[in-house]
Amino acid sequence: MSKQGKKIDSDVKEMLVHWPAIGYDAHEKNSEVREFYAKMEGAVSAKSGFFSKKKLTDIFIFAMLLGKHEGLTEDYIENKKGRKPSINAIYFADNPNYVWMMIAVALDEISKNDPKRDVTELVLPENSKEIVEICEKYANHGIHELIRMHKEEGVLGYENKFRELLDEK
Repeated sequence: MSKQGKKIDSDVKEMLVHWPAIGYDAHEKNSEVREFYAKMEGAVSAKSGFFSKKKLTDIFIFAMLLGKHEGLTEDYIENKKGRKPSINAIYFADNPNYVWMMIAVALDEISKNDPKRDVTELVLPENSKEIVEICEKYANHGIHELIRMHKEEGVLGYENKFRELLDEK
């Protein structure tokens, strides 16, 4: 890896130290979400599953991007009472592209809702919670969509959706 690549990685890690843990809707009324995420050691344990050997960060990003693509967000059940902060933000340092995806999603959302806002301030540590909250809402919708797909079509539903998204390009 080049010196520039190492610099970027250390910058991402330094930024993530200030981020809150990433959460998902783990309310007792919504055990499906908790069960979908909560797998052995952060990886989905089903050997033949679509998310086999994927980490919680991978699933979160996939769900977030699915929600963003559909332009839909969902709040937590009962005003965040069910939010479970379960993914330590520093785990996203394993894939810095995920961090930049999250920042891009937040920047897009903020610039749409408040076009006059100076979005350069978003990367400041005191604003990290805002990035996380925006991304969590998109991921919350996306995860419910993934659960629906799994119920209706099993793993084939994920594969069909993935192909559909690729074909849009």
